[in-house]
Amino acid sequence: MKCVPKAEQSFDSAEATRLMQAADLDTLARVFQALGSPSRLRICYELMHFQSVCVCDLAAIVDLSVPATSHHLAKLKALGLVRVRRQAQTLFYEMAGHPLWELLTPIMTSHETAVIGQ
Repeated sequence: MKCVPKAEQSFDSAEATRLMQAADLDTLARVFQALGSPSRLRICYELMHFQSVCVCDLAAIVDLSVPATSHHLAKLKALGLVRVRRQAQTLFYEMAGHPLWELLTPIMTSHETAVIGQ
């Protein structure tokens, strides 16, 4: 860094670069872009409360069509935010163990009325 005196630099820029590569930033940007959709954020909110739910029930809960809900779930699954479990012919969706949920869960649950649009 050329504008901050060496004595005031509190991090090693090489270490920062190693920790957050461009690919990591691209992935993180795609995750935040996906969560920027109110429908997908609502789906995630409901999955936090129901833990595991089939797409037809989830569609009714979030007031979307089954195809639209499936489309949103596919995007979330591709990013590793949700996972699917098959039971006979029914697919159940649940939150995946993505590290982002550790940050978002307290925010979403403490501000429930803002998240669900009331």
